[in-house]
Amino acid sequence: MGRGGGCLLCVGADEFSVHLFMLCLFASMVWERVAEWGGVSIFGPNGLREVKEITKEEVGNNKLKMTVCAIVMATCWYIWLAQNDRIFNGILVVVRNVVDKVKVQVFAWLKSRAKLVDLVWHKWCNFSFVNFPL
Repeated sequence: MGRGGGCLLCVGADEFSVHLFMLCLFASMVWERVAEWGGVSIFGPNGLREVKEITKEEVGNNKLKMTVCAIVMATCWYIWLAQNDRIFNGILVVVRNVVDKVKVQVFAWLKSRAKLVDLVWHKWCNFSFVNFPL
């Protein structure tokens, strides 16, 4: 995927999917904030591998795996929407707003689809991959 122009989110390199979702400065800041919220560091020596290892260790914990997948999917989705807002509406989206939307969306998904009835907003806002379940 490439538009053939520079990235409008970070005014950087040519825009390709790897750049848009991972290498773009805007995307990197979103991932960093999401990781901080989850209690891990994606920019440390282990990066995203740490999240993967946490889910692998929790062999029987399908809810954790589903939660991690939902967070990753929602983060990609809202990075994509931020890019579309920039291209089509001329709106420069704030990183914090993207992260807040990820939190709200995944909370709603988990409450309705994953049947996590015990999930409450104040605990969700203090989510940690390491201290799952909430």
